[in-house]
Amino acid sequence: MKTEKIRKPMDRNGQVADKIVRDYLSVEDHEETGDTFPMIGLPNDISRTDRAVRQAFEPALKLMIQSFEQAANGSTQTRRTNALAIAALCVRGMVLSRSIEDRKLADELRGAAKAAALELAKW
Repeated sequence: MKTEKIRKPMDRNGQVADKIVRDYLSVEDHEETGDTFPMIGLPNDISRTDRAVRQAFEPALKLMIQSFEQAANGSTQTRRTNALAIAALCVRGMVLSRSIEDRKLADELRGAAKAAALELAKW
């Protein structure tokens, strides 16, 4: 007999965090090249710019991490570590999937990143 894990209903923070992960790693954002999250296309470029540009980019990343951290369960350290890992999965999962021509592999990368992020989240 298969038992399913019962999850508590998601609170508002969990709903917001879940939506960020799902939207960030969506097929639509993979196909869209213009109006996307700034962290998808810019990290490599920003790392090579001056300090002022990096400081302008940083708040978006911090807000993403904060959303994940507020929705998480566990100790303060666990919430923080998981939030950082989920943000990294979202950003790099999409960057990698958009960097290759093989659509099947790109879909697999995005799907794996989303599944891992949501499993890690447990919100």
